[in-house]
Amino acid sequence: MASRPYSLDRLNGMSRRRFENALQDLFPDAPWIVAQAAGCRPFSSIGVMHDVMVAIIRDAPEAERTALLSAQPDPLADMAMVQALVGPMNDQDRGNLSRMVTDYRERHGWPLVLSLEGLTATGLMIAVARRLGTPAVLEVDAAIQELARAARGRLAELVSAHGSS
Repeated sequence: MASRPYSLDRLNGMSRRRFENALQDLFPDAPWIVAQAAGCRPFSSIGVMHDVMVAIIRDAPEAERTALLSAQPDPLADMAMVQALVGPMNDQDRGNLSRMVTDYRERHGWPLVLSLEGLTATGLMIAVARRLGTPAVLEVDAAIQELARAARGRLAELVSAHGSS
């Protein structure tokens, strides 16, 4: 990622290729999102830029959305990291979580896309159980919302409304 934020004005004025390079870390497994967004400039705000990118994902063909979700890393693969973020879990909870995550992947065909930010261990268990029970058509939207949430944070790091770079 960039060492300092780009200004919105600078991004709006960049060539298409420079814009795509500047924002390539937003969706590293799906450069087509930023590439399509480049054609929608100028953006009036960071929020509008983000909303356009999310709309591009939602409007993409099902195969592209599925490929995007399938390429996501499993946020629960490293249990030590998970516990560092949500708090300690006992053996039974870790086993239950592992089973639910495996069931989720088998049911939906992609890893669970879930931000752990702000979750406790109990909250994580509840969130995973809820998402596991979500009908497939609604789960695509839930996963896209989680991707959008993560991208919003990365976008905020890369873009400043009044930055000078």
